[in-house]
Amino acid sequence: MRTAGRWLRWAGGNLEEIGGVTCFLVMVASVSIGVFFRYVMRHPLIWTEDVSNFTFLWAVFLGAAAASKRHQHIVVDTIVLLLPKPLQRAIAVLTSLIVAGMLAAIAVFGVQYMLTQQGVTTEALEIPMVWWALAVPVSSALACGYVLRDALGHLRASPSSPGPEAPATHGAGR
Repeated sequence: MRTAGRWLRWAGGNLEEIGGVTCFLVMVASVSIGVFFRYVMRHPLIWTEDVSNFTFLWAVFLGAAAASKRHQHIVVDTIVLLLPKPLQRAIAVLTSLIVAGMLAAIAVFGVQYMLTQQGVTTEALEIPMVWWALAVPVSSALACGYVLRDALGHLRASPSSPGPEAPATHGAGR
């Protein structure tokens, strides 16, 4: 029972990664099947393009949310690191709030776009385009939550600390 609970906690904490990897694997399988049937069997399958496009879109957006959660987006902080720790924290909070605002705006516009896609389906599989458009507001809302969590972490950090994350995990360049 302890193992199941531990696994469920892990899965719940890594939903973006699990979803993104699953979408990626389905995309690779779909493209491989499509290529095989088109060029080897000389009988193209029209559904593979819908599946590969759909899963690619979700893999990209879930990956972006996962990168926000893990502080793995590119950060150019050469000058900021030369500043005193309290000023680094203030800049981190300010940039987190700006990024959160942008992500919230993207989520709102994503919902508006999603609403315009009601009744529209893909040709091959007739998948509602709402499911495609849903990737933008879902991933933006997730990333916004992670960025706001980081802003709170910066505010709660001790005055001598730059923020909640260790330099070894902050940014892609470290």
